[in-house]
Amino acid sequence: MKRKYDLIVAGAGTAGCILAKKAAEAGYRVALLDVKKRADIGFSWDIAVEKHVFGRICLKIPDKRLLTESPEQYRFYAEHPDYHIRMDAFGDSVFYINHRELNRYLLDIALAAGVSFFEGHDVKEILTDNTTVCGVCGIRKGIFRSSYFSLKAPVTSDATGFHRVLSKQVPPAFMIQGSVEKKDMVFAWQEEREMPQKYVEEFVESTGIKPGIFYTCLGHYNAYRMMFLRKNNTLLLIFATPQEEQKVSARRRCEEFLKDYPYIGKRIASGGKMIGIRHSIDSMVGDGFLCVGDAACQNVPITGSGVSSSLYAADIAASTITKALNRGDVSTSSLWSYNHHYQTKRGAIMANYDIIRLFLQHLGVEKLKKIFRSGLFYNENFMQLYSSSQINYDMHHIADVFLKMFTNPGLFSIGVDIAQTIVDANRIFQYYQKYPLTDNKITFFQWRYNVNRYFKKYHYYKEFAVDYVAE
Repeated sequence: MKRKYDLIVAGAGTAGCILAKKAAEAGYRVALLDVKKRADIGFSWDIAVEKHVFGRICLKIPDKRLLTESPEQYRFYAEHPDYHIRMDAFGDSVFYINHRELNRYLLDIALAAGVSFFEGHDVKEILTDNTTVCGVCGIRKGIFRSSYFSLKAPVTSDATGFHRVLSKQVPPAFMIQGSVEKKDMVFAWQEEREMPQKYVEEFVESTGIKPGIFYTCLGHYNAYRMMFLRKNNTLLLIFATPQEEQKVSARRRCEEFLKDYPYIGKRIASGGKMIGIRHSIDSMVGDGFLCVGDAACQNVPITGSGVSSSLYAADIAASTITKALNRGDVSTSSLWSYNHHYQTKRGAIMANYDIIRLFLQHLGVEKLKKIFRSGLFYNENFMQLYSSSQINYDMHHIADVFLKMFTNPGLFSIGVDIAQTIVDANRIFQYYQKYPLTDNKITFFQWRYNVNRYFKKYHYYKEFAVDYVAE
């Protein structure tokens, strides 16, 4: 454990594995640590991954035998599937896979690249030399006893997921956000169940959930429910409950739903975790330090899915770190290009999503139903709000909203809010594309002020909706 490393990566999730692999392939000595044993890495639920990300990081897509069924269509609704917005499936651009299988695949290729993996190592603290991070220390869990360990390296990366074990401890001068507010957190629970063939028709008739379609029911302030009845008669259930309002847990909501349908078969897999549903933190680097994945809130705000963003970010981070090590300069200035590259590309898209998410999920169920029924959001413009390949706002969409408002005066106030939200989402997207090129504090603080005033506006856009109806 006293061996000198060039890079320490805390957390062997999808982001940590790719970051470690890429750095090792560049010829650097990499230590990858995780509190879990190798066999327990990953989560037992299915995830969607964008195929183009694998092309970007020059990685072969996992064997087709590991992939699961993909939806033919996505539908978003507020209370009942009859009133929905439809989004066609992404075809061959997205694949679905079990998270644990994908994580094991990525860990295997990281080890094949020469990464040193330390399982059962619970990272507790960062080590610093003045204001520069120079390593980590923690507890190594053994069969009969535990022992203390410490490792040092020029660069340390926090890939510990939403726990953000290291990011919470960095010096204030790093400008890295220490904590994530409760209003930006949800606890998600996922289950996969067997659906006996003889009950499929009854389930479809009583719920409106049709096979092959992925349904998302938007709830009150970050709460949501997703269902996907596969053609092989397995049912995927995902429930999320806001951390700020833990009256009923996500797991309990799932259990209550299943009580209404006792004929649903046995559980195949299940699991839960805390997720940050928000745009990425403003800065992700400091002297000798960098964070990636959930530790940097690199998720899709509307769903919490973060694997594609994490893989994308890990590739940028690895390139940035190897260049910094080559120069012998691991300062904030040297690592800042990771911030700039991610925020102006993927970060801009996620920030755009976050404005839409904050607006929709503060409206309340009744107003959401009215929007879906009215056609203020329709299939084409909704896809342009949520497809990362089709961020394309123009005055045509806003004009269309206003036309529907004037033909139905009862929609006027909601329509004005929607039009303003579209404008603000576009402005956020443009602000992120102008992310500071260097770590000049004055420039960065001005950028952060301009951006965060929009998010603050939508966090307090309206008081919590009073027309909330429990599902």
